[in-house]
Amino acid sequence: MLGLGTTPAGHADFFFHAFESVAARRPRVLIAGGADYAMFAYALAACRARGLEAEFSMIDWCETPLMLSRWYGERESTPLRTMCRDLLEPGDEPGYDVICTQALLGYFSPQHRPRLIANWHRALRPGGLVVTANRLRPGAADAPAVFSALQVEEFVQIVLHKARAASLAAELAVDAQRYASRQAHWPVRSTEEVRALFEGAGFRIAHLSCAPMASGAGEAQLNVPTVAGSASYARIVAIKP
Repeated sequence: MLGLGTTPAGHADFFFHAFESVAARRPRVLIAGGADYAMFAYALAACRARGLEAEFSMIDWCETPLMLSRWYGERESTPLRTMCRDLLEPGDEPGYDVICTQALLGYFSPQHRPRLIANWHRALRPGGLVVTANRLRPGAADAPAVFSALQVEEFVQIVLHKARAASLAAELAVDAQRYASRQAHWPVRSTEEVRALFEGAGFRIAHLSCAPMASGAGEAQLNVPTVAGSASYARIVAIKP
């Protein structure tokens, strides 16, 4: 609501065009993690735009985005199967046509990412797609990116300003400080790193580009985790042969 988060809205054209490569008329679509229902909403809109009668599932280790997405599914008269578990667990639900997510890789260390991508490879049918976008941090250290103490305070002030302008509760400042203090995201440095990760798991790269989020999709004043800033994002469509 405050325009601070990195949401699929910043990559809307990419996600819509990526679904043009879906061959199945009734695809099984897996949303792999989500802060809320946004990724589900964009995937559903992309399928409807192409006349695809998709079957949707979502995995997250937190019940909150699953609950929000079930609410959205009911609102849109679209059933959603949800599973509350860690994406690093192997799972037992193969046969998906599409796996889509955004801004997810930073939640996994470089040591854990190959297992995540291998799980996606196992979950897809031959010809299935992974569609995702992830922030790049060129030259970042081999450690999680976090808010500095100064950036926490800057973030709080931005939240306060936006909350007042939108007539929202100023108590959000307390939540903003707690939120910023807890964020830690492992950096992804380059498109080459992304390519190696997916090809190492047996995927073929159908599309790989680098671009900032769409204008107006996020707050550009602060270069911190989960805030779009002026960062570039790797956008990838990977196919299971």
